[in-house]
Amino acid sequence: MTNPAYLQPIDDGLPMRSGGDYALAKLKVVEEYLKISMTAVKNTNWRSSFYIDLQAGPGKNILDGKIELGSPLIALNFPRPFTHYRFNEGNPTLAHALMTRISASPLHDRTRVLQLDVNQAVDNVCQEISVIDKPFIKGSAPSFNIAFLDPEGLELSWETVKKLASMKVMDLIINFSTSGIERSHLTAEASDRFFGNSSWRSLKPEGSDPSHKRRAWIDHYLSQLAELGYKQHLQEQVEVVVKNSKNRQLYTIIFASKHELGLKLWKEAVKTMENSRQLRLL
Repeated sequence: MTNPAYLQPIDDGLPMRSGGDYALAKLKVVEEYLKISMTAVKNTNWRSSFYIDLQAGPGKNILDGKIELGSPLIALNFPRPFTHYRFNEGNPTLAHALMTRISASPLHDRTRVLQLDVNQAVDNVCQEISVIDKPFIKGSAPSFNIAFLDPEGLELSWETVKKLASMKVMDLIINFSTSGIERSHLTAEASDRFFGNSSWRSLKPEGSDPSHKRRAWIDHYLSQLAELGYKQHLQEQVEVVVKNSKNRQLYTIIFASKHELGLKLWKEAVKTMENSRQLRLL
């Protein structure tokens, strides 16, 4: 018999990731967007729907001493489920903990957990979606897909983002870890892979403050998303900026959708979280 504690934000004896309460913001805004978007599209004749987290972790976190559900369990606990859940976790110990927790979910048969590098796992997921979307089915919309990309630094390749973007419908929620990039000192090879080319080297921030450099990085990334077909207008972009107690920016959650409805729903989700005073907005 599975343990019901596996799906709740309580200690179940399995490994958890630890971090500060600053990590909670990204989980809460993902939760709010999933709730709003799955409600909004419930009457659309999608042929399938995928929730994707390519760096999923063990499913639970200890954030500033409090246990919080991770992205996979947040998605699995929704009353309006996806038809497919695809998670990847390269650490075998964390992947096993995630699979054990998922076994308690009534949706476990809709779920797969891969144990690959993030930039390898994407091929498996995109192939599945492509097979479902390829045949013409009159009156049927393609798959509705949401991917949460949560790198710590530069490990997410731009080629991975491009592969996800090649799907007909793929909303992207991306943790743009500016602190992770700074820790990596923007080494040429890693940064070229992260940004997709070497054009980041010629960026000219408007000022000498570190915030200007971070702004230039993010704007460059957003402009490249726009080139992939995402309806991304910099002046309209709603971002979630999380800072530590010293007011130092840790990460920025950016969002991309190929459809105006996606942008509208994201703004609604962020506004909801802003009103709850759980997020700091740019």
